[in-house]
Amino acid sequence: MQIIYFPGYSTKNIDEGENIVNILIENNYSVFFNRWRHWNEEIQTSREIEEDISSILNNFGNETEFGIIGKSIGTIAGVNLANRLIENVKIVKFLILLGIPVGDSSDKDKEENKDLLAKFDFPVFVIQNNKDEHGNEEQIKKFLEGVECRLVIKEADNHRYNYPEDILAIIDSVSLQERDR
Repeated sequence: MQIIYFPGYSTKNIDEGENIVNILIENNYSVFFNRWRHWNEEIQTSREIEEDISSILNNFGNETEFGIIGKSIGTIAGVNLANRLIENVKIVKFLILLGIPVGDSSDKDKEENKDLLAKFDFPVFVIQNNKDEHGNEEQIKKFLEGVECRLVIKEADNHRYNYPEDILAIIDSVSLQERDR
């Protein structure tokens, strides 16, 4: 299984993402850390997420099973990658979303992402800080109405999601469930 990690869009997310990825690698998981191109090129394009998803599909085309983790804007990339993988007859083992920015998203974007989430038949986990300035507990619960997922609310008033132990426990539990089948 290949795990893809989409960090938040700002360079402030590099250390947090690398810490999570390194812990997963130490636990024998194969993880690709998506480095947004604008981190090096200083240029953001409106198609960057779509271009990165296409690049991942090309680079990991021989893989058949995936796990996806996304943080903040990376949650949008993660949902869209999961959808594209399914369209390409790949198996998605899990999707972990950290800090969905529902407070900053347009109604159209929220509706599109919720529609995709609602159609997934693999395990979806959401970890959200209860007082996250980009999507608090009340906002995330409203957004996820009708979506089958496991929601974990953390007591925190920020948009930091350096929860490698929680992420590792989720992945391990999904892996154990697969072995028991």
